[in-house]
Formats: sequence, structure tokens, C-alpha cells
Amino acid sequence: MTVQMKRVEMSVVAGDPVTALALAERVPPGRGRATSDNRNRHQLDRAWANSERGDLVEATRILSGLRVESPTWLRHQRYARDIVTTVLARHRRSVSQELATLADLLGAES
Repeated sequence: MTVQMKRVEMSVVAGDPVTALALAERVPPGRGRATSDNRNRHQLDRAWANSERGDLVEATRILSGLRVESPTWLRHQRYARDIVTTVLARHRRSVSQELATLADLLGAES
């Protein structure tokens, strides 16, 4: 499972959200043997890829899940703040309460 998540991460580093999302579909759901930090990072990679592909709702949903499961960890992740800032900048309508809560937690600005 960790190797599959790292493949997703490599696609993200390469700036390829399409491949990242395709590879992410192959990562089994659930906790498996991966550490919580690896799982959390994988979720951030999925959120990034979705935001890059324009699926801001899914990116927000993934980040909100992390906020519920690992709020302390998430609060200290610059990567998460960068993703939320991107989502805020691309949001065409009023910001949802869910997104506003994430922005507040992470200190992200639009």
C-alpha cells in the first residue's frame, strides 16, 4: 500500500494530477499497513490532484475528512494550506462553511 501511495506522490511532484488520480484509485481504502502520516499525506495528494483538475468539491471533502481525523496534524501542514488557498482562489461562488472552516484552521487566505 505504501508503494502505491508513493507512486501517487511522485505523480504529484511531477505536476501530473491526471496520473495521480488514476494511481490513487488503485490504493486500497482503509488503514492497511501504512502509517497515519503516509495515509494523511496521500489524502493531501488526492486533494491536490482534485483541485488541479477543477473538482473543488472533492478536494474540500478530502481535506474536511483530514480535519476530522487528524486536526492537529493538518493544522501544521503547509501543503494543506497551499491546497486550500488554491481552492479558495478558484472558487467561483460564495465559500462554503466547510471551506471557510478549513481556511481558518490552516490560516489560508484567498
